[in-house]
Amino acid sequence: MVVVGLQTDYCIDATIKCGCEHGLKMLVPENANSTFDNAFMSAETSYKYYNEFIWKDRYAKCIEKFYIKGM
Repeated sequence: MVVVGLQTDYCIDATIKCGCEHGLKMLVPENANSTFDNAFMSAETSYKYYNEFIWKDRYAKCIEKFYIKGM
């Protein structure tokens, strides 16, 4: 399942973890999710934290280059 969207640290995180727990192969294209600054991290830091540390090779395959065949 390819996951994209807004609120990296809320909806996207929950979707990726739940999908993985249900046996789905989760794919996260580079720069395809985003969030807002919060009291603890900037949006950029939060993006890097989830995409490069939390999800990568644990819950999802984070893809640097993503192409759809035929497009």
